[in-house]
Amino acid sequence: MNLFRKLVFSLGVFGGAAFGGIAILDVQKEEVFLKNMRMNGLLVPSGYTYSFIRGSRYITDGSDYQAVQNAFQKWTCANSSLWAVEVPSKGDFTPGRRNGRNEIAWISPTEKEPNPWKHVLNLPNAFLAVVKVWVEPITNRVIERDLYFNDVSVRWRTGSDGEEGGFWVERVALHEIGHLFGLRDVYNPGRKGWEEWMGEGNERLAMYGYSSRWEETAAVHPLEAAAMALAYPSVPEPRSMPVFALAVAMFFITHKR
Repeated sequence: MNLFRKLVFSLGVFGGAAFGGIAILDVQKEEVFLKNMRMNGLLVPSGYTYSFIRGSRYITDGSDYQAVQNAFQKWTCANSSLWAVEVPSKGDFTPGRRNGRNEIAWISPTEKEPNPWKHVLNLPNAFLAVVKVWVEPITNRVIERDLYFNDVSVRWRTGSDGEEGGFWVERVALHEIGHLFGLRDVYNPGRKGWEEWMGEGNERLAMYGYSSRWEETAAVHPLEAAAMALAYPSVPEPRSMPVFALAVAMFFITHKR
């Protein structure tokens, strides 16, 4: 019998931004900030082998794939302990199910199912993307991580292709890959989810929990790199899938209308 546990992290829309503040945290507060950026108790591998299943229906030149690759590269360049390797896809793809493989895909309408995001994954249309993580509950060891982008109710764009007004692929991918490697969302005072340790002025962080359609910033902040450095070396990527009761954690990006 599977044991399920869900964690929800949102990336919403913000208007005017007041930058600054985070770079002037005092040393004691900065240490607390770095420690709390990690997801409590989860043993997250520093390596990630994955298959890229398919891209967005709005992007035909392959730049969505390249944007995801760029986002991975920014995290791995920020911390040499992190690595990501693409491998060929094997077998049928069924989103939302554990199959022993890490998979990345845009979830698009089909002739048989016009809204698989809602009816297959059981996710609200307002979510931009989701990271689904399976955890072995006895050890809290992460054994599978999938990343899905909403291609049903969300439009996407890159620097060379996509829909005008769509969300910037690399920005969203960078945020979600931070979750793949074990970081949590951060917020500013007055935003839902804010905690005192987060301080203020967090708009420049990749893990900031709000974004907008015109936000094209995609960079790993030095504080995020430092948070990763505190966490690794980590447990190695598991070579087998133990038949245990599993917990599943889901990390969402949302947008507000």
